[in-house]
Amino acid sequence: MITQANKSIGKVANLIEELLISDQLLEGSLELRKTKFALGKLISACCSSTRLEGKYKIVLHGDEDLEVFADFER
Repeated sequence: MITQANKSIGKVANLIEELLISDQLLEGSLELRKTKFALGKLISACCSSTRLEGKYKIVLHGDEDLEVFADFER
């Protein structure tokens, strides 16, 4: 139950952060920290909690080493 509560808190915190970011975007004050990174790394980071639960299997097709120039956190 503690693990699930922590996940829920994390989701709420992310939602609040996204609301703040969208406000900054509207004001034109949002700074992006763009770097070059492999898209597969971003997908793995986003989906790690889903994999840990063991309920779902995430299958990637294509070039996981495809590089993008973007803000990894956003």
